[in-house]
Amino acid sequence: MTKVEGLGRSALPLSMDVRDRGSVDDAMREVERVYGGLDVLVANAGILGLMQPPEELDEENYKNVFAVNVDGVLHATRAAYPLLKKSGCGKIVITSSVAGLTGYGPQLAYCASKGAVIPLAKSLALAWAKDGINVNVVLPGAVNTPFTTRILDDPHKLSYILNRIPLGRLAEPEDIVGPILFLSSHAADYCTGSLLVVDGGGTSRAMAQ
Repeated sequence: MTKVEGLGRSALPLSMDVRDRGSVDDAMREVERVYGGLDVLVANAGILGLMQPPEELDEENYKNVFAVNVDGVLHATRAAYPLLKKSGCGKIVITSSVAGLTGYGPQLAYCASKGAVIPLAKSLALAWAKDGINVNVVLPGAVNTPFTTRILDDPHKLSYILNRIPLGRLAEPEDIVGPILFLSSHAADYCTGSLLVVDGGGTSRAMAQ
């Protein structure tokens, strides 16, 4: 909030539970009350869930990952729809992950949930194009944040990941900001239903090299 205000802009911090449609609706009503409208929604809330092999996958863990990563996106986008339609040039950016294009046994729930938001986004893009709303997806690779600490703190896993990234480093949060800003701007007015992979080239690697 301080950084935003330092740029001469205002910020409105709100708490919500994206798993609860009513909570999200309440937050969106407050946005409308304070600002009168909405131009851009970035649906970024997500959790990794527990690391479990598929045969030991806890059902509650699986349901909670989907409740945040998939249901949360649907709740946020539907709550924002009337304001974005009113804007006439609304933008929705949904954060998926390169994990949604691949798979990893101990993260079955996470990978499946991040894959699920891709056709969700494409469906919204088709449905809401008539309303002047663009819906796109950004798919980060490994990003150096507390979100990935339990994986990246393991030296062996970190080395494995770095060896599979052609650019030779983890992404920093700033590396993901630019693509999101692009998809949120008029520069992306002709992009909808698009996937923007931001992974340092990792998914471009051939199976054998």
